Amino acid sequence: MAEFSSVFFARRWGNQLGMRISREETLAYLDSQSEESKIIRGFLKQLESMVQNWVAGGHYQLNDSDLLFDTDFKKLLTTMQGIHTEFIPYSEVTRIIYNNNADGLDAFFMKLNQKIMENVKLEDSPEIANEYVVLIKSVEHMKLANKQMDNLYKKQQDKLNQQQEKINVLEKNISKTKKRYKKLNKMKGSLYGDFIAILGIFAAVIFTLFGGLLTVSRVVAQMANGDRIYRIMISVSLLGIVLIGLLFFLLKAVATMSDKSISINDSKKLYDRYPFFMWSLTIMMGVFVLGLIVDFLSHI
Repeated sequence: MAEFSSVFFARRWGNQLGMRISREETLAYLDSQSEESKIIRGFLKQLESMVQNWVAGGHYQLNDSDLLFDTDFKKLLTTMQGIHTEFIPYSEVTRIIYNNNADGLDAFFMKLNQKIMENVKLEDSPEIANEYVVLIKSVEHMKLANKQMDNLYKKQQDKLNQQQEKINVLEKNISKTKKRYKKLNKMKGSLYGDFIAILGIFAAVIFTLFGGLLTVSRVVAQMANGDRIYRIMISVSLLGIVLIGLLFFLLKAVATMSDKSISINDSKKLYDRYPFFMWSLTIMMGVFVLGLIVDFLSHI
């Protein structure tokens, strides 16, 4: 029991209590051109290669009898020989995980731990080699970096979802505002058109009313002077033609300004499109021609 306790104490606390880091070891770690720095770069290169192969898929197998993974694992242990257990490049290990983050790294970490256990069980000495300590610490740090990356991604995704929800609400509000603007703009155009049409119709009614009163007054005056009926027909019909023509062009102009139409249909025939005006003109012209004929016959 005492022997077990001493072995356990030596394993757990030996490096911290009984082992100090020398100045030469510290300088060798800090010097980028030293042999230890070259060893560290080789270890990082092999570790990153294994992580990339795992993330890419199809390179390693998930079962225990994976000869390719075993070979790369042995290369990894070889590159780690000479690395001090207190001088592990955690920042570079974090970079490897951040640059190759993907689903399935947990299985990669489990496979590494499994290989470490298999190799440690084969050791005869109660103390394990430094490369296993370095690798265990590296695996734990990779796990930490992977968890941090997952939590960071989750937080970013939550923020993105919140921003997307706000964007969706803004887009809906903008769409509703555009529809309201189009509706109001359409109503404004319709109000302008209706206002112009009402004014035009009012002017046409006033014009027709005064024209009618003028015609009646002229007829009365001619009858009082004893003019013949056919002369009255000629003057009345001529004035009617002028009034109907002016009324037609006035209403046509009002309809054009208000983006409306006074035609009944889209027929090419004027009598079909404007029956009231055309038949009124026809009647007035018939009366005018009839008055001229009577006037001509009266002088024979």
